[in-house]
Amino acid sequence: MEKRTGIIIFLFALTAQASGATVLWDASHGEYGYVPSAWFSELSDHIAGYGFEIDTTYNGFLVDDPESYDIAVVCAGSSKFTSYTTEEAEKIKDFVVNGGGLLIMGEMNLASNERLQPVASAFGVTLGVSEIGSYPYAVYTSDFAPHPLFNGISEIGFQSVGEVSTSGDLIEVAWYEGTDKALVIAGEYGPGRVVVLGDINIFSSFQSGRYYDRADNRQFSVNTFEYLIPEPVTVLLLGLGAFFIRSKRRRDFQQSNH
Repeated sequence: MEKRTGIIIFLFALTAQASGATVLWDASHGEYGYVPSAWFSELSDHIAGYGFEIDTTYNGFLVDDPESYDIAVVCAGSSKFTSYTTEEAEKIKDFVVNGGGLLIMGEMNLASNERLQPVASAFGVTLGVSEIGSYPYAVYTSDFAPHPLFNGISEIGFQSVGEVSTSGDLIEVAWYEGTDKALVIAGEYGPGRVVVLGDINIFSSFQSGRYYDRADNRQFSVNTFEYLIPEPVTVLLLGLGAFFIRSKRRRDFQQSNH
């Protein structure tokens, strides 16, 4: 009976993992509204309908370990004042190598990305290679590679977007139309996955800037987070014990932040 109960619990955990995931958003380097409780609140509410739950850390990943989560997010708008250290970048890289998903949201130029660049560099990515578009900086594209990120997507809209480039294992998957300038980079990195966007506004909703409502941005956000969930086979390999460890760590994090 005990063995059967364990199997049932494990299958339930596997089903829950397949339908959604837990997300840890890092705002420890200074945020200016670009967090789930403010300008990404509609994003947070929308993907919650698909089973995702977002927590925000102001302590950083060296204190609040992302290993208890499925997906980590780092954003140029949530790192406005101080730079990521080499130790933090290595911690995030280890998280991905161990099967986690990582979303990196860059901006339009090198100056906007300098504090976030150490994380991107850990994956062979350069942010803000060039600014794309002219005033008012609205850029739309339908130039996609065949990729799960763009299932059901005909167009995505950016605001003040920057070109991104890769020299590592990740690949370019979307470009500024008529050019070879990449706007989105994605791919597997070991057992984990990474998505890099050249814009922090694509999923944001604030004041008059309803960028999240542009084109197919809402569906693109769902596709992005679903792509970053570890594959069910990865969860199976982690085993039941790992599931309980992750759950306990996350409960401990939530209790310490309330």
